[in-house]
Amino acid sequence: MFIEYKAKLLGVEVAYVDPAYTSQSCSGCGHIGKRDKKSFNCSECGHVDHAESNAGFNIAMRLCIDQLHTDRDVCKGSTDTPKPAMA
Repeated sequence: MFIEYKAKLLGVEVAYVDPAYTSQSCSGCGHIGKRDKKSFNCSECGHVDHAESNAGFNIAMRLCIDQLHTDRDVCKGSTDTPKPAMA
């Protein structure tokens, strides 16, 4: 609630994502891999990552799927074109 409150003050949109299995699903191939404390390993494609980084990529991908038709640059991960700050 605090993040939502602060975001609204700055005019930043808040998106909610279901966090289920985000640190157990492979951000490379989507299969359920093995999380052991801070490490993630996918037995399907061999992807290895920090479990929380892997979860972050999965959350970003879920946002991209939801916003695919509204903002294509978000899904492409474009960092070359700066967007104006909201006042």
